[in-house]
Amino acid sequence: MTLSTEESVFKDFFSSLVLRMWIDFHIAYAPDVVVTDQGSVEIHAIRQAFPFAKIHFCAWHVLRAWERSFTYDLLGIEGSLTKEEKGEIKDQVSNTIFSVLHVIWKRQLFTNIMHFIYFRYAKSFVRLCMSQA
Repeated sequence: MTLSTEESVFKDFFSSLVLRMWIDFHIAYAPDVVVTDQGSVEIHAIRQAFPFAKIHFCAWHVLRAWERSFTYDLLGIEGSLTKEEKGEIKDQVSNTIFSVLHVIWKRQLFTNIMHFIYFRYAKSFVRLCMSQA
């Protein structure tokens, strides 16, 4: 969305999004779920703009954070294991996390596609319905 870390940038974005949805589609935009990359500034702005929305973390960003913070101590792996054994354990844990996140990704992708289709064609649909009335 943006490289900015300024909360005001996010607040302005969400405010303008809500306004554009009203002006363009006459929709009071209040999403049930917002997907974010775990940025605390972004999360705070989302909570202010959409207080009833659930905040979900992007599965790809969760996996990246896991891989960056992965340590053998975190898993309680003994120092006596060989490098290969540690690598196998890390791969098993990463694959398990990826499998779980893959299910989440599919749901997020489906939701994002449906939102795109709805908002992309909502204006045309409303016009069509109004012309039929």
